[in-house]
Amino acid sequence: MSAQTYYVPEQSRFPIFMAVSLFLLVMGASSTINNLDNPDSNSSYILYAGFASLFTTMFFWFRQVIKEHLAGLDSNQLKTSYVYGMAWFIFSEVMFFAAFFGALFYVRSFAVPWLSGEGENGVGISAIGLWEGFESSWPVMTTPDKGAEYALAEKSMA
Repeated sequence: MSAQTYYVPEQSRFPIFMAVSLFLLVMGASSTINNLDNPDSNSSYILYAGFASLFTTMFFWFRQVIKEHLAGLDSNQLKTSYVYGMAWFIFSEVMFFAAFFGALFYVRSFAVPWLSGEGENGVGISAIGLWEGFESSWPVMTTPDKGAEYALAEKSMA
């Protein structure tokens, strides 16, 4: 460890390269999936270029971080900031999934039964005004328009 209090690395282009390679990867994957039935499509090359640029960028970025560590440019304060950053990342992921599953629970337990008339003494304004005759079931299998025609999995809604 060095005697410096905090090491600030020089400006890097790695985040931009990573963003471009992730863009290539997503575009290549979506193009490849959309052109699966077309054997003449060259979209898989975009996917391969995205994978190659992603792994190349990761290799050089990790190599740079390892070089900085082996040169003794990091300190205890930098290590602590890495630990705090990872802790905040994990906390944000936990909060995201709590919000996601909380919203799912809310819809399942409160919103769908309210649409079917539970609440306000069994005659909810939404049950009469929005969708008369709605029966709550989970998951909701039909829509008011043409849902009955497309309820089976083998039919397409297109």
